[in-house]
Amino acid sequence: MGTLVDFGQYKQKRRRREGLSEKRVVYEVYLTTVKYVYKHIEQEFDNPVEHLTTAVNLSVLYKQDRNRFAATFADLISYWNLSPLTVNAIPVHRAFDEFETLGDLCAYIERRVREEK
Repeated sequence: MGTLVDFGQYKQKRRRREGLSEKRVVYEVYLTTVKYVYKHIEQEFDNPVEHLTTAVNLSVLYKQDRNRFAATFADLISYWNLSPLTVNAIPVHRAFDEFETLGDLCAYIERRVREEK
């Protein structure tokens, strides 16, 4: 005798897994962004995750040092294996205008990861 299969249950499991993996991407983007920002700033924190929220202003955090920000940005692009940008895509002198907060940077990386997936 054959087995009765409920395909609705399989669809529901797949949707749940896909939703969970989406949450993981958001979380991992945040953690890696905090890791590389912390790597390139001068301030010392006991626990950087507690101090570096998505609302923190990047120009204040980097003390207007665009070269340090560029190093962070390059590390993030490399970590996520994203295709390199053209030279004029985000000019270094406008970096803090494009990414005012840590959340802006996270959203940009997350969008690029999803586009290149």
